Amino acid sequence: MNRALADILVLFNKILAIVIILSSMVIFGQRAEVSGVSSIFGYLTGAVVGLSIASILCGIIALLALIENHLRRITEHAGNTTEYAAPSRRIEPRIG
Repeated sequence: MNRALADILVLFNKILAIVIILSSMVIFGQRAEVSGVSSIFGYLTGAVVGLSIASILCGIIALLALIENHLRRITEHAGNTTEYAAPSRRIEPRIG
């Protein structure tokens, strides 16, 4: 269940990044037309601002998803090998 939720989060993260970029382009383009500036300049500015916001917000989520994926692979690898098995006898150091 957790893997499915993590995969869904990755998908929503990609969609969110696209929505942020496109909405900032539309907002800046419309504002540029209202203020008398070229709409192309507004759309380009919106794309740059949208990419900046999306890279910060969605980049953090993508980083967390990448960490989750690495932890999943480590867990799968540790379950398939006896290399990291605990020793059969535990030795405690003497105190005092």
